Amino acid sequence: MRNFVLFSSIILFIFACAYDQTPSTNVDDYITTVQQDTLQFQLALYIAKKPKRKDPKKFYDENFHSYYQQRGKDYEFLHYWIDNEHVHHFSLLKKEYKSLHNKHRAIAGRFTLNDQNSIENFDYYYWSPAIQPEDARKVANDVFDEILKEKSVKKLYGRKDLIDFPNKDTFYDAPQRKWVYQPDTLKQLFQ
Repeated sequence: MRNFVLFSSIILFIFACAYDQTPSTNVDDYITTVQQDTLQFQLALYIAKKPKRKDPKKFYDENFHSYYQQRGKDYEFLHYWIDNEHVHHFSLLKKEYKSLHNKHRAIAGRFTLNDQNSIENFDYYYWSPAIQPEDARKVANDVFDEILKEKSVKKLYGRKDLIDFPNKDTFYDAPQRKWVYQPDTLKQLFQ
């Protein structure tokens, strides 16, 4: 009996050591290069700045697809993970066009895919400040560790070195696909 307990303990120890509980966040482990291109376009519909002087009701019409495809090419996936509820979590690097100093942002979010493999239920975790690309990668690595643990980054709110949006003044309105100021913030700005 003593040998059986010892043998069982060794087997359990081996399985515990061999089983890494941290899921892979390697993009290639989840989606092909073709799927990455498709998702970059679909994510651009949410992330990219909307075309100027256009009717907001037409932002997502087919005649703007080339605009969003071009914006999507500017994104580089850094992390990807699909959880047990089939929610896709990602982080990417986005070049800031307004920047003369090669600034980038780390952006992370989550979504589900419908039967046609189109994004649904999109929401952001965060946008980092506009920083140098190597710093944005470090932010993405640090914050994605929190996403893996908590499926949230709320513990990091207020860390301006990591998270620019959302903040106490701004949140993402998923149905409207836009960042919105808290009502009190607008009152304070105009008082």
